[in-house]
Amino acid sequence: MASRATDGAASRDALAWQVYQLDELFRRTQRWVEYSLRTLAPAHEKRPARPFVLRHSRLAEIRHATQQIERLAAEAQTQLEELPSADMRVAYDHAARGALRELAHGTIYDAHRVVLAAQMGPRRDGLAALASGLRATDAYRSWTGLTLKDLLRAFKGVTPQSVRLVATDVGLAPGDEVAKCAPAQINRLAARIEDYVHSR
Repeated sequence: MASRATDGAASRDALAWQVYQLDELFRRTQRWVEYSLRTLAPAHEKRPARPFVLRHSRLAEIRHATQQIERLAAEAQTQLEELPSADMRVAYDHAARGALRELAHGTIYDAHRVVLAAQMGPRRDGLAALASGLRATDAYRSWTGLTLKDLLRAFKGVTPQSVRLVATDVGLAPGDEVAKCAPAQINRLAARIEDYVHSR
């Protein structure tokens, strides 16, 4: 009976976490749309006597934005298909637990989702989950472009000084990309994060 209740809570937390991911996907989509609209602002003004030059470089940027919008829309569609066809009561605490559980299991392969998960829960719980996840799998290899600084600063209350301390203690720099770290460096990083958590 207790196991069934635990499974139900985990499922509830996972669904709530998906809703917050969906929100973030739409916000990222909105930023790409707004970027494109700013680029095309002269067209929006509709001034017959004011022709404008749409440079090829700008058009290429809009094409790139469109590709990003399509990719994000596909991700959002996947998230939507996994949500139930019924009313949902979504609580932030449930979503935070779902986010930290996934982080601890090392099953987050998207850098944006990692940052979002880091922002969700209490600092100690979040950092402990990160350390576990780094040891559990090599998902960190897919966090392209995510620096150690951006990852650790995503956790509430982590200061630039703390980032430098943790990074330098394991022979890394705050600007180093997590995805490019060697397994031995990741293991040292996970251990140092745990030490940091226990010292606070």
